[in-house]
Amino acid sequence: MDANGYVRDANPYFCRAMHYTREELVGLHVTQISKEKPEVIERNIFRMIAGEVLQHEVTNVQKDGSLRFYELRERR
Repeated sequence: MDANGYVRDANPYFCRAMHYTREELVGLHVTQISKEKPEVIERNIFRMIAGEVLQHEVTNVQKDGSLRFYELRERR
């Protein structure tokens, strides 16, 4: 994900888990695949840019519309 919240790359595991191809995910805005509030996403992006390592739970929307719950560890 870039500083504006767009997916720039996706690893094969995440693609399989979300039922998307890498090509389908790249270019999507994170709000298109996440149930998190946009302001929470924006705050987390800024925290990562500042060098913070985040460990949190998120709810994402798979390609078929079903929800998938993740525990993430994210960093810049």
